[in-house]
Amino acid sequence: MNKPKGQTPLPAGEVPLTEEFLYRATVDELNRADLEGRTLLHRAVIQGAVGLVDVLVARHVEVNAGDQSGTTPLHEAVAGERLDIIARLLEAGADVNLGDGARRTPLFYAVKYGYTDVIEMLLERHADVNARDMTGGTPLHEAVESNQFSALNALLRGRADATIAARDGRTPLELAQHLGRKSMVDVLQRYQAARRHAAPPPAPASAPAPADPSEVERLRAALETARREVDAARARPSSLATPAFAALCDAVPGSVYVLRPDGAFLYVSASALRKLGVAREALLGQRWSAPPFPAQAAELFDHCREAVLASGEPAHGVLHLHAGGVTYSYRYVVAPIREDEAITAVMVVLLDDQGKGELEERLTRAHYALHETEMKLSRERAAREALERAREQRES
Repeated sequence: MNKPKGQTPLPAGEVPLTEEFLYRATVDELNRADLEGRTLLHRAVIQGAVGLVDVLVARHVEVNAGDQSGTTPLHEAVAGERLDIIARLLEAGADVNLGDGARRTPLFYAVKYGYTDVIEMLLERHADVNARDMTGGTPLHEAVESNQFSALNALLRGRADATIAARDGRTPLELAQHLGRKSMVDVLQRYQAARRHAAPPPAPASAPAPADPSEVERLRAALETARREVDAARARPSSLATPAFAALCDAVPGSVYVLRPDGAFLYVSASALRKLGVAREALLGQRWSAPPFPAQAAELFDHCREAVLASGEPAHGVLHLHAGGVTYSYRYVVAPIREDEAITAVMVVLLDDQGKGELEERLTRAHYALHETEMKLSRERAAREALERAREQRES
């Protein structure tokens, strides 16, 4: 695997990198590997030659070929933090969960170097957040080993299992304690505590003994009291729901949602209500599943809320929604709101990134149009030169 951001030049003399070769060579010729097992696609990715990657992908070369160490072009693109090339390879069918010779998937590489944007991209494309390498370690182990705190949080937002032990018997938490990573120990402990609190109780191994009737009545009374307390808490106005706080939310660009720790809506900004086409009263006290939110967005923000409550740190990323053949992109920030050091609410800010996506799409189309024009001009220039040589030969 190459070091991140590496700009290794393409080896000279191994492949005639001419336009004619790239478009006339067979796929077998384009897939031919060098002595290290690297194909032309490997070398194009390492150099960051996006145009060459596009040509090779269009020629349907093997995108999952591994070199002598099992490293694929996707591994190399992740190691170099080349988001543009990663996206191209994934669209071309690169296996996001294919491991190298040590069974390390591309996600391990992204975690090792702390590339949170790459981690989020891979997780969105269904990378296994709990993949195991040859040592039995997971990406969480890698984050602790490499001391990548932001990568650790990104994995926890992706609902990584922090209880998995490697072959040496250590969980990520135990590894962090062994290495003296105090901030990681704190985050992992809070995360595991939150997951235990949210997990359903285990089923009893055998049927319980019949309860005493008086004990049943006592439990029923306690349950009714708890229900009344919960209803009263839900009806009680929060100190956040003030005109000043509402004005602040409405002034923030994009859509703003404020949720109680249990996930129910406490406040929804005016711009968010306009996008959803519903009244504020229809949302307050409800959860993500109630309004017309796509399941992908509802699940993502519920996971982010749990992670923020567990870690106390804000989460951010990009949400891509697909509808009617169109991809809509949104940047989001999920942040805790504290009162007297206790997290009393969670704020979700959603910014429409569609304008950026449309611009990138136009730039991509312009890139291909320019490439086609250059090809056409090159062919016309070659034809004119051939005619000129033929005329010179006739005249001589």
